[in-house]
Amino acid sequence: MTAPIDLTELYYNEAHMRGGIVPWLLNRANVPVEGIIIHHTAGWYGPRLYANSSRDAEVRQLDAMAADHFERFGIGPGYHYAVFPSGRSYAIGKYGTHRAHTKGRRPTRDPLPLGSDARFGLLNPRYNNIALGLVVFGDYEREQSPVTAGGNVQAGIRSVLKDVARYVSGNLWLGVHGMMRTVTKDGTPMAQTTLCPGKHLRKELEVWGLWRPTTNGHVPLSLTTPLGEEHDDAEWLRKVMNDPRLNLLALTNAAFNRGTAAGFAKGYNLALDNAHRLSSRAAEDIRRLEVPKAR
Repeated sequence: MTAPIDLTELYYNEAHMRGGIVPWLLNRANVPVEGIIIHHTAGWYGPRLYANSSRDAEVRQLDAMAADHFERFGIGPGYHYAVFPSGRSYAIGKYGTHRAHTKGRRPTRDPLPLGSDARFGLLNPRYNNIALGLVVFGDYEREQSPVTAGGNVQAGIRSVLKDVARYVSGNLWLGVHGMMRTVTKDGTPMAQTTLCPGKHLRKELEVWGLWRPTTNGHVPLSLTTPLGEEHDDAEWLRKVMNDPRLNLLALTNAAFNRGTAAGFAKGYNLALDNAHRLSSRAAEDIRRLEVPKAR
């Protein structure tokens, strides 16, 4: 399974983030990733692409989408990941940034991973803050399914899920855009009013065993088994410490979300010892993490 192609640095600049980078940053130690929401583009940003389309053709459409989203939403692209019919996947948004993929908020009453509300005091948090956005290129409401269209979308999606497992572990959820139960800031129910990611893709997600219809639009997702790999925490942090995908805030999120593992203390100390590699602020941010007891 090929890992996502990393284009996050390409879009991590003022040309793609209105007002500069800072307004789009999240402190993931306080606003952890809770889940992944799947979307489709409901069309193309250029000619229709197929399973045999080139990487260059895909990047051109990513660039076109980024320009469109910057104009409409202030940040482009509005997602963290993208998947094409070729099966290739791309990382296009850093973990430590909020994007523009899903309006509204998650109802606080929904079941949460890791007791997030109790730990962080989040009340009806924005989906754009707590969820990673994954978009599949194509219109899977009107067109053929990803399977009958001859693409390899399943492989692309699974490569994204495995990539997420490198940074975030524990009890996340996987949802589909149009079926996410949503509220306003004060908790008033609201509709997503979209068919995204299309009836054909929703059907295939069920066939692949990744998702099923639920009252809140998402299902539990384990990123350690079978999609990810078990890691010794110190070894895991050693591997990701110099990864260009992880800005400072994303590192603290990654370290925190592995906090339920018995070996977290080793990883925590390793992160602290190596914080100077990232920023003089890193040690301070990592020290703020509440180190859970091994179990």
